[in-house]
Amino acid sequence: MYNTDKELSLFILLSILFILLEFSSCAPFTDVKMESIKKQPSFLKLMAKPQEYRGQKVFLGGTVAAVNKKRGKTYMEIIELPVDDSGRPLIDYPSEGRFIAEVSHDMDPTLFGEGTPVTVRGNVIGKAQGLISESFFPLVQVKTIIPWKESIVYGKNSTNWFDQPEGNLHAWGWGPGAYWW
Repeated sequence: MYNTDKELSLFILLSILFILLEFSSCAPFTDVKMESIKKQPSFLKLMAKPQEYRGQKVFLGGTVAAVNKKRGKTYMEIIELPVDDSGRPLIDYPSEGRFIAEVSHDMDPTLFGEGTPVTVRGNVIGKAQGLISESFFPLVQVKTIIPWKESIVYGKNSTNWFDQPEGNLHAWGWGPGAYWW
């Protein structure tokens, strides 16, 4: 198949590079950043006393509830949700509250519209009044924000075969269903 050792070596090198690129594109956050999640305060503690955590780095996920632009900055009220190992918000999990994300420049509203799942990495800078309600929420100065445009559905309404309770074995021909053979 390969005429020389050089061709085989080149094939192996290109295969390794392809595999590395494939795995590195799976998650936008590194393991080091994901480890920092374990060191941050719980969201309930952050909600109760945001001033105590001023300057603390946090990694939070959720869905955008409201967006407001004011004096060259963008403020987003985000319904907090836990994140998975890749940093994606877990939509089927209950929220523990809301937080306000402060971005130091104008954001494109088409990328961060209401209902958009997002992941935020930043520093707690205090508390701010909500954009929807008059309650006060933790205020996070955003360093990185990632919108998740693809639909994220887990659990019983999922389209992923491995997320469904029965494992959707009938899709592989191992149970009753449209593809039974």
